[in-house]
Amino acid sequence: MSIQQLSPSIIIYGIPGIILFSIACVIITQNYRSTTNRLIAVLVFLYSFIFFEEFIRNLLPASYDYIMLHLSFGPIGILIISITFHFFIHITKFAERIKIPLYPAICYIPFVIISLVLLSTINDFTPTENIQEGMWTISIFNLPYYQTLLIANIIMVVFIAILLNGLKHTTSPARRKILRLFIGGTFFGLVITFVFEYPNFGWPFPPHPFLILGIIFPILLTISAVKFNLLPSAVQKYRTMFNLIPISITLVNSDWEILELNDYSRKTIFQHGYKTLNLLDFVCTDENKKVLHNFIELLQEKVTLHNYPITFLMNNTLQTIHYTVEASTISLEEEKLFYLVWRDVTEEIENDRLIEHLAYHDALTTLHNRAYFVPKVKEQLTKLAASSSKEAALILIDLNRFKRINDTYGHAIGDQVLQHTAMLLKQSVRVNDLVARLGGDEFVVFLENLPTQRSVVDWRKRFEESFTQNLFVSGSITLQIKPSIGIAHFPIDADNFEDLFQLADSKMYEHKLQS
Repeated sequence: MSIQQLSPSIIIYGIPGIILFSIACVIITQNYRSTTNRLIAVLVFLYSFIFFEEFIRNLLPASYDYIMLHLSFGPIGILIISITFHFFIHITKFAERIKIPLYPAICYIPFVIISLVLLSTINDFTPTENIQEGMWTISIFNLPYYQTLLIANIIMVVFIAILLNGLKHTTSPARRKILRLFIGGTFFGLVITFVFEYPNFGWPFPPHPFLILGIIFPILLTISAVKFNLLPSAVQKYRTMFNLIPISITLVNSDWEILELNDYSRKTIFQHGYKTLNLLDFVCTDENKKVLHNFIELLQEKVTLHNYPITFLMNNTLQTIHYTVEASTISLEEEKLFYLVWRDVTEEIENDRLIEHLAYHDALTTLHNRAYFVPKVKEQLTKLAASSSKEAALILIDLNRFKRINDTYGHAIGDQVLQHTAMLLKQSVRVNDLVARLGGDEFVVFLENLPTQRSVVDWRKRFEESFTQNLFVSGSITLQIKPSIGIAHFPIDADNFEDLFQLADSKMYEHKLQS
């Protein structure tokens, strides 16, 4: 066979076969675990095999046609139909809706039956079923030919019906586009069949117009895979996962240039007003940069860090941001890269602080409560007993006739009186002194490191005068609040909290009885 005779077969059969085979290889390597991926790859591969088969058949004598057509082409054609059934039922979820028994095995029963029939009747076929017209070997347009053609067209109508049913029950916009694409392509194939398969145009037209479908259908599969992301590759899937993770992930080099970041990280950086690709520009302040440098120095030493706490003060918003960082050092040739996973724990820390504050503070006055005060004072007394520190005093305070205030003016005014008392207490003590509300109208103060007992007397006098100088005023109500005070000295009166508290309580009630 000359080059002139071989060239049409190479162009018409060989090159399309190679292209389709390459497409099949690309599709299956993207994600071989996906059922959809495998079905599409096998379909495209089978179409490529048909082109290769036709290429080889045209190189062989005509006496081999009936063997190749019935033992190779026939079973492959039926297998393509079976896999296409499986594929369309799969992407439309048709089997899930109507509960097809033995799915997907039922799709391949025709292939098995027809293949067995073809094998058992091989001796009944003769070369006269095909004739030579010009450069093409084509089928005889007889009754069996048209019967086969009718069955093929009915199958294509069934395909369209399955796709239309899937379109009816699909709500996903992307999947609806895919199904419309396949409906249009299958309908176009049906038209091609009617136009080119039924009439006999003679040798100028290539035989087996189904080869045209063999190009159209793989093109549709490829378009659906690329345009509608029907077959996301492993890289695409991990990229999607990378961007969906609700934590900041960044890859930086030794110059702090951001080489890679996910969508959440990009949003975190840009929400603070920085259009930067350098992490140092994001942290801004010298103090923040120092924190970051210390972190990287430790990371280079340890290689990997887990739950490392970092706090930044963003000077453009005056907002403190707390992170915990998972970090690892990656060596790439001579360069070191740093893979950082940032989790913003600011809200968690603030919530923890709020919970802690509520646990140890009185909600009404914001003073410490009993739960905080008692253990803290006991701790301080233990330290004082083991040192040569100066004296301390435990002071209990109770408001005189507070119940009458509540009964006369209501609990709202009573609450304001308690807040007024707390304010005066805060103003009267030093930074390191402890003040708490024990409950009701009872307050307690622990004064530490006092030079003499006289210092406590002076403090008491100033505190009582503060009530005289700062009358309680609320609207038209003006009240003179008077406290009852009991004081116990450490270590003169007692050397433990319980005894100090009991003594101060007794003295407070003595003072109340005198008022």
